[in-house]
Amino acid sequence: MRFAVVLVLLLLVGCGSSPEPPSPPDPDPLPVPVTGAEPDRVTDDKEIEETLPKLPGNPSLTEKVLHEIRVETVSNAEFMARTSADCEGGKVSTEPNAITKCHVTYDDVTVPWRVTVDSGGDTALTVFYSTAPLKGLLLARAVHGSFWNGHQKDHEDLRCGDIPEISLVELGNDTGYRCQYAQRGPDGSLVRENVEVHLGDRGRVEFHVPMP
Repeated sequence: MRFAVVLVLLLLVGCGSSPEPPSPPDPDPLPVPVTGAEPDRVTDDKEIEETLPKLPGNPSLTEKVLHEIRVETVSNAEFMARTSADCEGGKVSTEPNAITKCHVTYDDVTVPWRVTVDSGGDTALTVFYSTAPLKGLLLARAVHGSFWNGHQKDHEDLRCGDIPEISLVELGNDTGYRCQYAQRGPDGSLVRENVEVHLGDRGRVEFHVPMP
């Protein structure tokens, strides 16, 4: 009979709920405080265009494309800089379905672009085309400014890791850099959370919560 009692107790213990796994520790504070909006941040494409040479009255396809990709490169970087642009072969091919590689130089960093001409327009004078950056510029100032603007209202102690002043990175992926915000826990202490720094498919800074 004593054996039966012991067996019942063992079964009761075995059927009990398993203990919850411990919560992961909060991340350590990242080294670079983000304490305010970045000055001289550019958010208006018209302001960027005013810094570039004006297009002629009847611009060629190549002139239009080079102007557009310069504007978008600066717009994505979010800060003014010296720029120039060129295309392989000296011009954008107007052949249907042609792809031309072009480049924008931004403060000595070269950003590659692809220009694709579609099958053509309604008339011989119309050419439809699309542009796409193949890599993007990541500026520490752009990351800090975007992070501050998007998180300072609802969070505390904004921080980022060590991000280079300027670098060329892949688009649509985690850059490997992190930023961090904190919120007050029930006991009043700061609870920190890291977010991933990405560049979107068109080269804009984005912040993603890491997947569990």
